[in-house]
Amino acid sequence: MVKPSLSATTTITQTTSVKLAAHIRQMLKARCEEHAKIATEIKERKSRQERICTEVEDLFAKADQLDALDNGTEIDGHKVKKVRGDTSTLDKMALMQAVGLTPSDLDAFYDTKPKKAYIKISKAGERDEE
Repeated sequence: MVKPSLSATTTITQTTSVKLAAHIRQMLKARCEEHAKIATEIKERKSRQERICTEVEDLFAKADQLDALDNGTEIDGHKVKKVRGDTSTLDKMALMQAVGLTPSDLDAFYDTKPKKAYIKISKAGERDEE
């Protein structure tokens, strides 16, 4: 049995070198460096937040109060709760087989909408990942 393949979309990014006035280039470099510094700080703080959450869970476990964490509790105005969730995905192959669709039939149901454009700034020497 031949497995049908779904189509893929590829985006190509082109980088162009331009000549800038020295003061504009200097201002852009300063903004890029500031952006990189802030991005590093955010990454470090997120890592610290994750460690704190692990420590909080460990403290509740040590106190044998994991039920309180699951149900939610308040500590001096700070609300603490373990949030659980599920995720679901559509099994496209099973759907196509159940309904008798081909990949091109399924592709006809996709609606492509443009995303909001944004400025991406990468640190010097950082590998560009999309």
